[in-house]
Amino acid sequence: EFARRRERREAADRLEARTEAKRRAMRRPELALGLVGVDAIAIEIGAHLAPLLAAPLSDALLDRVGEVRRALAAEIGVVLPGVRLRDDLERDPDTYGIRVRDQAVATGRLDLSRVLAVADAGVLERLGFEATREPVYDLPAAWIPPELRERAQDAGALVFDPVSVLGSHLAEAARTHAAALLGRQELQTLLEHLRTSVPAVVKELGGPDGVPLAALHRAFVALLRERVWPRDPVATLEAMLESGAREPRELTEAARRTLVPLALRRRGLAVLEPAILDPAFERQLARTWVEDGAPDPAAIRSLRERLDGYLAAGHADPALVCGGALRPLLAEFLGRSGLPLDVFGYAELPADLQLQPALVLKEAPPLPV
Repeated sequence: EFARRRERREAADRLEARTEAKRRAMRRPELALGLVGVDAIAIEIGAHLAPLLAAPLSDALLDRVGEVRRALAAEIGVVLPGVRLRDDLERDPDTYGIRVRDQAVATGRLDLSRVLAVADAGVLERLGFEATREPVYDLPAAWIPPELRERAQDAGALVFDPVSVLGSHLAEAARTHAAALLGRQELQTLLEHLRTSVPAVVKELGGPDGVPLAALHRAFVALLRERVWPRDPVATLEAMLESGAREPRELTEAARRTLVPLALRRRGLAVLEPAILDPAFERQLARTWVEDGAPDPAAIRSLRERLDGYLAAGHADPALVCGGALRPLLAEFLGRSGLPLDVFGYAELPADLQLQPALVLKEAPPLPV
């Protein structure tokens, strides 16, 4: 009895000591440093999805995040930072949200008791499933009981568990916002990793005639923003160094001349049906935009409207091809305009790629007075 009382007293003393240590720690100002800033990427979980934050679903989700991190590193050359998982009692309880640098970039709905069947609307209707939309690519889908998985697969549907759906949405959000995920610290970490395998390249970057980290970072961000993945960072850095450039835009264009042909061949493109600029119209844009620093508002508005129509035509690989001087300017303009259109320079295209222009953009006629 005496031993049990002593054991209880010692346990109470230990608890009191931990509580007092925690109280003292809370008073230290440095503890608040962990609350400064925002997460690079975070997943917010509604109340009904709270089991995702506890075992065994939390283990499955963390495993899936690890798979996404490895796949993205191989695919786009960027390592996904640590993903913060947190509950959000203010959101719809059946939904989740994904934030990048505190910006809401994606949301979706899950049913943890079911699996998601993705198929044509006709297939779902024949199976008698209540149709909805899958959250990643907005395809026709239905949440079905797990015991109907084989029936749906036999009918041609693809079936995913909720953790896989969330993992796929995380991967797509990271691809779309890769430029925001690569900060200077992440780039510096990449360079330190490369120092062990290609020390000469990294040393040259930091030498007296090297490339400033700020310019290098802006060039990598520009590549990611246009989804020109630097999945071979050594080739990317060597192309930048060989160009002798030090300005971000010049570094970006030098890297693109190496990366774009490889990417197009990897996509297996034999024929491209792009929009191109009539030579006279391209000279006009270059004169006003490159030389004078600002495009003609009427010309650029007309260009935007006609490219809208080109995209609406539904070409398989929509793109705009132009000269190298205009390429970065047009890419930045179209990116700000929200047009999902690749902009290539003629010098970037592989020699064996056939061009069959679907649209020739000419100078718009003047508006009637």
